Amino acid sequence: MEYAIREYERSDREALMECMEKLQDYIAGVDPLKRVLLKPGFGEVYTAWLLNLITEGNGIIYVAERGGKIVGCVASTISVPAPHEVFGGASTYGRVHELYVDSDCRGEGIGKALMEMSVNYFRRNDCDVALVEVFKPN
Repeated sequence: MEYAIREYERSDREALMECMEKLQDYIAGVDPLKRVLLKPGFGEVYTAWLLNLITEGNGIIYVAERGGKIVGCVASTISVPAPHEVFGGASTYGRVHELYVDSDCRGEGIGKALMEMSVNYFRRNDCDVALVEVFKPN
């Protein structure tokens, strides 16, 4: 089934919040030490924090949409390294903060397409490095 990638819009907030809750729930499920939890209200608080980070960090969120429903997202920012950070001479770097694809849509290239959108955003903004963090059990 076809999907489209587009920039996040304010009207997508509830769907983004749902994606962040599903992502946190998934991470909690694969955490072997059971340190990660999905606390009540997590989605609302985390989504507000993420949207603020995107606004302040020259960032962008892309969503994957299929049949009018958001089935994935990626959130990325652009930064200049602080004096204590060392990235091999990088002057500007991109950072992927979150990447999520609904479980029933995985394996269809949606995650790859979302990452490509972030990488292209980084290139357009003269980033030398792209940082991506992954939870080891994931």
